[in-house]
Amino acid sequence: MTDLIEVKTADLVGEALGWAIEQIEGPLPKPAGQLQLAFCADSFATDVVERLIEKYCVWIDRGAHVPWVASIKLDPFEREGGGTREHAACRAIVANRIGRTVQVPKELMR
Repeated sequence: MTDLIEVKTADLVGEALGWAIEQIEGPLPKPAGQLQLAFCADSFATDVVERLIEKYCVWIDRGAHVPWVASIKLDPFEREGGGTREHAACRAIVANRIGRTVQVPKELMR
């Protein structure tokens, strides 16, 4: 995984989103009883995401054009959307800590 590509934070999903969060937080615990796959954002345990939401004071609400929106700065122009509450929160954290664009391994963007 040496080839990095630039991706908008809003486009991060699955393994790429998990990889970006792990660049900020380090390895995250996987849910008990699930297959232990590396970089699998969709298998984040709800309690892990809740801990991140509390740690970064993420504001989350229902969106108008996307199911969920999240922000750390409470700026309406800095909101990140997501199909799930977890995706929106993780994207808001990545946008705040890394930026609106992220360099991720090419292999993770399928």
